[in-house]
Amino acid sequence: MARIDAKLPTELATLLEASGECGLFRGKSDATRTALRTYFDRNPEVAMAAVRALASEQDTDSHVLTLSDAVRLTGHPPSAFSEELQTILRGNAEGETEVDSDGT
Repeated sequence: MARIDAKLPTELATLLEASGECGLFRGKSDATRTALRTYFDRNPEVAMAAVRALASEQDTDSHVLTLSDAVRLTGHPPSAFSEELQTILRGNAEGETEVDSDGT
């Protein structure tokens, strides 16, 4: 897993800390993961915009985003992506096993 440090307003940091201390979550990281996943699940257009940005900003020194990655990140089937974006993401696979349009 990647480690990300973030600055939060004091009130939000207090709620995050308390959510772990009261047993609602296993800790701050669990609470943060759950909050972000819930946000992206409730705002699929944001997740799709992030995938488009990742696909357009890739360079050869970093991991390239494939269609399989995009499906895993967003939880959407391949058919949810535009044809243009599917073509770009499939082109990034280069020898990787990709998912079909039905998600298999």
